[in-house]
Amino acid sequence: MVSRKDTFAWGAIQGVLDIPEHLHAAAKAGGASAYAQAQQEDFCGERVFWLPGEPWHEDCAALFPADAVRALGFELSQAGQFRVYSTHGTDPHIDGDGACFVLVLANDGLKFRQGKQSHVTRAGEWYIFDDCRTHTVSDSKRSTSYVFLHHALKAAS
Repeated sequence: MVSRKDTFAWGAIQGVLDIPEHLHAAAKAGGASAYAQAQQEDFCGERVFWLPGEPWHEDCAALFPADAVRALGFELSQAGQFRVYSTHGTDPHIDGDGACFVLVLANDGLKFRQGKQSHVTRAGEWYIFDDCRTHTVSDSKRSTSYVFLHHALKAAS
C-alpha cells in the first residue's frame, strides 16, 4: 500500500450503519445456508463463500458510506464490485486485493483480526482492511457465520 497509509489503522471499526431488518434477516439466512453447505463437506471445502447475486445485495451496496470512506482517503476501485460473502472462520491468510471495504451484515460470534485490531464485529459496523496483510476470522464454539458486504478500494484521487 502507499506509504502515506502506513499509519492507517487497518481493520479498525470506522463506523456503524443501520442495517434494515430485512437485509439482516437475508444475510443470516445466507450465512446459515453457507454453513450448512460447509457441514455437508465436513468443513473441508472453501472457508469463504461468495453468496451469488440476490436482489437484496443491491440494497446492501446502497448503504456504502462514500463520504466517510473518502474522508479516510479511499474510494471504490473501478476494478471491483460489491459482493456479499459468508465465512465460518479462516486461518490467517493474505489474498492480495489491497484495501477493502467491509460492512458486516450478520455475525453470531466470529472475530476479525488484522494486526493490532481484533473485534467480534456487530451487524452494521464497517471497517477497511488491507487484503495484502495477514488477516483472519476466528470462530468460537457456538459461532456459525460472519456475513459481509465487500468491495475493493483505491486511494482517493
